[in-house]
Amino acid sequence: MADVGFRYIGIDDCWMRTSPEMYANRNENTIKKHKGFSYEGIVGEIRDAKGDILPNYKFPDMKGMTDYIHGYGLLAGLYCTPGPVTCQNFAGSYLHQEQDADQFAEWGFDLLKYDQCSGGAILEQFWKPMAEYLKSQDHDMLFNLCQYGLEDPWTWAPGLGIQSWRTGGDLNHHVDNNFIQALRIATELREYSRPGNWSDPDFMYIHRIKDVWKMNESSEEIPLTTNQRYQYVTLWSIVCASFFFSCDINEIDDFTIGLLANADVVNINQDELGHVAEVIRDNDNETIMVKNLADGSHVLALFNRNNKEDMTIVVNWDELGEKKKLKVYDVWRHERIGTLKDGISVKLSPDGVGLFIVD
Repeated sequence: MADVGFRYIGIDDCWMRTSPEMYANRNENTIKKHKGFSYEGIVGEIRDAKGDILPNYKFPDMKGMTDYIHGYGLLAGLYCTPGPVTCQNFAGSYLHQEQDADQFAEWGFDLLKYDQCSGGAILEQFWKPMAEYLKSQDHDMLFNLCQYGLEDPWTWAPGLGIQSWRTGGDLNHHVDNNFIQALRIATELREYSRPGNWSDPDFMYIHRIKDVWKMNESSEEIPLTTNQRYQYVTLWSIVCASFFFSCDINEIDDFTIGLLANADVVNINQDELGHVAEVIRDNDNETIMVKNLADGSHVLALFNRNNKEDMTIVVNWDELGEKKKLKVYDVWRHERIGTLKDGISVKLSPDGVGLFIVD
């Protein structure tokens, strides 16, 4: 994955400690999620005498860990919240934003996912301090804002120097929201995405993950067919969604690595023009999207929205604003189809997707 451009190894929630008070005040949902989980070595003082946040026993050497990650030419990401506790009831940055920003930088982290959780306030000014403190560090730290699209962050986050922002809630196993999120970025939110500022519909969940209500049990295969997994990655690629990927990394298989490590797909997502695909057709049976690339070519994505029947989708070149013959390259199959005169006709199986570069 690193060979095709993935750069960050990120830790999510639960690297911190939780105080005895936080532990005692866990709500019913948190207790249910963590059923059977041992808090030994995790409950205790959350900050030292200087006020620096303390990792729990599972993360004994944060600087050593980031040095190890950097040794592979990769970057390290961390998670926290502006509120007093994280979503899983661990220590947050409330009243310690500047100190935590300095600590994260001293440890060597290069990205911060900053999550709403117990924040309460959702206004712009609530996020500004950490944005300012990260900018003041002596190396670049990417700010991934996670407050679930509340208060339209795309309208103010860029002004704070925040590079990406969530557009909605957690996807987790709710994979039926994929098209809703991607199409929203491609339509009503498209004007806000540009190089350096990106809408984030959430992680790509295309393999085994933990059920958020069964955190102490084994990971589960996400309920997606093979075709739906191709659709998922294609959607994120053409709408310039951040390529954040989450799974049980100990269980990752070759198929999933192949999906994510397709250099053509990653290049489409990372193209320097940063053009979010435009929707040229969308109905119950088919969705067609077109993304322009910096070299003047187009990316054409065809989705069969019917989950029971094959569909033949036809696109004429004049729908792309082209009047000439176009060369067609099948991205997922790594095949050059040839030069087509008027357009393209593709037969797709249920929930199938075609992804092509045309020029």
